[in-house]
Amino acid sequence: MRTVPPTAVFLVLSIFLTSLLAGDALAQRGGVDMRWRWPEGRETRFEMVEEMTQEMGAGTRDAKTRRWNRRIEFTEKVVRSDEEESFVERTITRVVIDADDPEEGRVQYDSDQRTRSPHREAESHRLVRPFARMVGQKVSFAITHDGTITDARGGDDLFNAMFAELDISGMPGLSAGAGGGDYRSQIEQSFRVIPRQSVTPGSSWDARVEHSIGPIGRIVEETRHTLRGRPAGGRARINSEGRMSIRLAGGLDGAMGIRINDATHSGETVFDLEAGQIVEQKSNIDWSFTVDGVLLDPSRALEDPGEQRVNIRQSASLRRMR
Repeated sequence: MRTVPPTAVFLVLSIFLTSLLAGDALAQRGGVDMRWRWPEGRETRFEMVEEMTQEMGAGTRDAKTRRWNRRIEFTEKVVRSDEEESFVERTITRVVIDADDPEEGRVQYDSDQRTRSPHREAESHRLVRPFARMVGQKVSFAITHDGTITDARGGDDLFNAMFAELDISGMPGLSAGAGGGDYRSQIEQSFRVIPRQSVTPGSSWDARVEHSIGPIGRIVEETRHTLRGRPAGGRARINSEGRMSIRLAGGLDGAMGIRINDATHSGETVFDLEAGQIVEQKSNIDWSFTVDGVLLDPSRALEDPGEQRVNIRQSASLRRMR
């Protein structure tokens, strides 16, 4: 039986972990009315920064650590808005990567400098390629005033552009596409960090988000959000904490050789009540896996290296740049 390339496995996970991020407030019975707002013509720039550490073979003398720092910039434009819904388009404009791999050393890349050395050469690096191909990609969605996504486009194009360069030969017969309906559902679920009703300071609400990780399966994120006190300066602060799990695609349970021991996340969202959009969002994610040792070092297949632990720690932030 062919095994799934370990680089593909963890690169796919790292790409989609980051996806956990994305008028005056009305006082109602002492509550705070938080709602998304989409005024036609508004264009906003956002910056998403991710720092990730992967420790493979944790707790052993052969432990290896990979460190990544990624910055992704994108614009969000409200193309059209009426009494029923708004049409929003997001365009990825820049990707910056600084990765330190235990076997290949350090690689740095800035898409704004991609015609110059060393960025030109780095663009083809296996830890850079999927992200470099994101630049220029567009995704769009139509959203009603109650937060329902009625249409979503561009998800498959973005997904396929990124994964076209990944070696997933060990997963025959699996679809590489994310699926239009699946992408629409992911966007709608991600907006639930903001409740669809008036909430009182200190109250909580639950949200469940399922993220497609393509040929591997789905990441399931279950979160409890809590409004921290009364808003100040027109901004509400929301604390979030929860757990995550992976649902593997059919037939991969035995082939993957990976088991999640623990996966938790926590964070904070600052929401602009008048603009109806996120000002800043921060999150921390901790993963602990048990992995078949052969996946980490195929050269030791005859030695039966047993299972090893892999720890992943990720810090991510989203910031409105205007």
